[in-house]
Amino acid sequence: MLAAFALLAEVTGAERVYGVVFVVVLVSVVGQGTLVPLVARALDISMRERPSLPWELSVRLDDEPQPAHEFEVAAGSRAAGRTIRDLPLGEHAWVTLVVRDGTPTRPSGSLELRVGDRVLLLAEADDLEPLTRLFTVASETDDDDRGVARHIVGS
Repeated sequence: MLAAFALLAEVTGAERVYGVVFVVVLVSVVGQGTLVPLVARALDISMRERPSLPWELSVRLDDEPQPAHEFEVAAGSRAAGRTIRDLPLGEHAWVTLVVRDGTPTRPSGSLELRVGDRVLLLAEADDLEPLTRLFTVASETDDDDRGVARHIVGS
Protein backbone atom coordinates (compact mmCIF):
# COMPACT_ATOMS: atom_id res chain seq x y z
CA MET A 1 0.00 0.00 0.00
CA LEU A 2 2.78 2.42 0.90
CA ALA A 3 4.58 1.61 -2.37
CA ALA A 4 1.39 2.54 -4.22
CA PHE A 5 1.53 6.03 -2.65
CA ALA A 6 5.02 6.46 -4.09
CA LEU A 7 3.67 5.58 -7.54
CA LEU A 8 0.75 7.99 -7.19
CA ALA A 9 3.04 10.80 -6.08
CA GLU A 10 5.29 10.10 -9.09
CA VAL A 11 8.40 9.75 -6.92
CA THR A 12 11.62 8.97 -8.79
CA GLY A 13 12.29 5.21 -8.72
CA ALA A 14 8.79 4.42 -7.42
CA GLU A 15 8.28 1.67 -10.01
CA ARG A 16 11.33 -0.17 -8.75
CA VAL A 17 10.26 0.22 -5.08
CA TYR A 18 6.76 -1.00 -5.97
CA GLY A 19 8.19 -4.04 -7.76
CA VAL A 20 10.46 -4.94 -4.85
CA VAL A 21 7.63 -4.54 -2.30
CA PHE A 22 5.31 -6.62 -4.48
CA VAL A 23 7.82 -9.49 -4.74
CA VAL A 24 8.62 -9.39 -1.00
CA VAL A 25 4.93 -9.52 -0.04
CA LEU A 26 4.22 -12.28 -2.57
CA VAL A 27 7.11 -14.44 -1.31
CA SER A 28 6.08 -13.80 2.30
CA VAL A 29 2.44 -14.83 1.77
CA VAL A 30 3.22 -17.89 -0.33
CA GLY A 31 6.07 -18.93 1.96
CA GLN A 32 4.11 -18.64 5.18
CA GLY A 33 1.00 -20.26 3.78
CA THR A 34 2.79 -23.32 2.45
CA LEU A 35 5.78 -23.69 4.74
CA VAL A 36 4.15 -23.36 8.18
CA PRO A 37 2.51 -26.84 8.12
CA LEU A 38 5.68 -28.43 6.70
CA VAL A 39 7.96 -26.80 9.28
CA ALA A 40 5.54 -27.68 12.10
CA ARG A 41 5.59 -31.35 11.06
CA ALA A 42 9.39 -31.33 10.73
CA LEU A 43 9.75 -29.85 14.24
CA ASP A 44 7.08 -32.22 15.63
CA ILE A 45 4.84 -29.33 16.64
CA SER A 46 1.21 -30.38 16.89
CA MET A 47 -1.00 -28.40 14.59
CA ARG A 48 -4.72 -28.80 14.04
CA GLU A 49 -5.32 -29.15 10.32
CA ARG A 50 -8.88 -29.15 9.01
CA PRO A 51 -9.63 -31.42 6.09
CA SER A 52 -9.78 -29.62 2.80
CA LEU A 53 -13.33 -29.78 1.48
CA PRO A 54 -14.33 -28.70 -2.01
CA TRP A 55 -17.15 -26.48 -0.78
CA GLU A 56 -17.72 -24.32 2.29
CA LEU A 57 -20.82 -22.50 3.51
CA SER A 58 -20.47 -19.14 5.17
CA VAL A 59 -23.33 -17.04 6.50
CA ARG A 60 -23.05 -13.59 8.04
CA LEU A 61 -25.30 -12.97 11.06
CA ASP A 62 -26.08 -9.92 13.20
CA ASP A 63 -25.73 -11.86 16.48
CA GLU A 64 -23.42 -14.73 17.38
CA PRO A 65 -25.41 -17.99 17.42
CA GLN A 66 -25.34 -20.60 20.13
CA PRO A 67 -22.29 -22.76 19.69
CA ALA A 68 -22.56 -25.07 16.71
CA HIS A 69 -21.53 -28.68 17.24
CA GLU A 70 -20.75 -31.45 14.78
CA PHE A 71 -21.35 -35.09 15.63
CA GLU A 72 -20.72 -38.20 13.58
CA VAL A 73 -23.29 -40.97 14.02
CA ALA A 74 -21.34 -43.95 15.39
CA ALA A 75 -22.23 -47.59 14.76
CA GLY A 76 -24.18 -48.83 17.77
CA SER A 77 -25.10 -45.33 18.96
CA ARG A 78 -28.65 -44.49 20.01
CA ALA A 79 -28.92 -42.09 17.04
CA ALA A 80 -28.12 -44.70 14.37
CA GLY A 81 -31.25 -45.81 12.53
CA ARG A 82 -33.53 -43.27 14.24
CA THR A 83 -35.37 -40.39 12.62
CA ILE A 84 -34.52 -36.86 13.69
CA ARG A 85 -37.98 -36.39 15.22
CA ASP A 86 -37.39 -39.44 17.47
CA LEU A 87 -34.07 -38.19 18.84
CA PRO A 88 -34.08 -36.95 22.45
CA LEU A 89 -32.41 -33.64 21.60
CA GLY A 90 -33.85 -31.57 24.42
CA GLU A 91 -35.76 -28.34 24.06
CA HIS A 92 -32.89 -26.11 22.98
CA ALA A 93 -31.03 -28.24 20.41
CA TRP A 94 -31.68 -27.70 16.70
CA VAL A 95 -30.40 -29.87 13.85
CA THR A 96 -29.26 -27.51 11.09
CA LEU A 97 -27.68 -29.86 8.56
CA VAL A 98 -26.96 -33.52 7.96
CA VAL A 99 -24.03 -34.40 5.69
CA ARG A 100 -24.35 -37.88 4.20
CA ASP A 101 -21.57 -39.22 1.98
CA GLY A 102 -20.19 -35.69 1.57
CA THR A 103 -23.56 -34.30 0.41
CA PRO A 104 -25.68 -31.91 2.49
CA THR A 105 -29.13 -33.29 3.25
CA ARG A 106 -32.16 -31.36 4.49
CA PRO A 107 -32.72 -32.35 8.13
CA SER A 108 -36.48 -33.08 8.07
CA GLY A 109 -38.03 -34.86 11.03
CA SER A 110 -38.52 -38.00 8.95
CA LEU A 111 -34.83 -38.27 7.94
CA GLU A 112 -33.38 -41.50 9.32
CA LEU A 113 -29.80 -41.11 10.48
CA ARG A 114 -27.23 -43.59 9.22
CA VAL A 115 -23.84 -44.58 10.59
CA GLY A 116 -21.27 -42.08 9.32
CA ASP A 117 -23.74 -39.21 8.89
CA ARG A 118 -22.32 -35.89 10.13
CA VAL A 119 -24.96 -33.98 12.07
CA LEU A 120 -24.49 -30.24 12.62
CA LEU A 121 -26.63 -28.72 15.32
CA LEU A 122 -26.99 -25.67 17.53
CA ALA A 123 -27.19 -26.43 21.24
CA GLU A 124 -26.52 -24.87 24.60
CA ALA A 125 -23.43 -25.95 26.53
CA ASP A 126 -25.57 -27.80 29.12
CA ASP A 127 -26.89 -30.10 26.37
CA LEU A 128 -23.46 -31.07 25.00
CA GLU A 129 -22.79 -34.06 27.28
CA PRO A 130 -26.14 -35.84 26.64
CA LEU A 131 -25.88 -35.09 22.92
CA THR A 132 -22.39 -36.58 22.80
CA ARG A 133 -23.75 -39.76 24.46
CA LEU A 134 -26.57 -39.88 21.89
CA PHE A 135 -24.24 -39.91 18.86
CA THR A 136 -21.42 -42.04 20.30
CA VAL A 137 -21.18 -45.48 21.88
CA ALA A 138 -20.75 -45.69 25.67
CA SER A 139 -18.31 -48.27 26.99
CA GLU A 140 -19.78 -51.31 28.73
CA THR A 141 -18.00 -50.63 32.02
CA ASP A 142 -19.03 -47.02 32.54
CA ASP A 143 -20.89 -44.12 30.98
CA ASP A 144 -17.84 -42.35 29.55
CA ASP A 145 -18.01 -41.41 25.88
CA ARG A 146 -15.60 -42.69 23.26
CA GLY A 147 -16.35 -39.84 20.85
CA VAL A 148 -16.06 -36.12 21.25
CA ALA A 149 -18.13 -33.38 19.67
CA ARG A 150 -16.31 -30.80 17.59
CA HIS A 151 -17.15 -27.15 18.19
CA ILE A 152 -17.68 -25.34 14.91
CA VAL A 153 -18.58 -21.86 16.18
CA GLY A 154 -18.38 -20.28 19.62
CA SER A 155 -17.03 -21.95 22.70
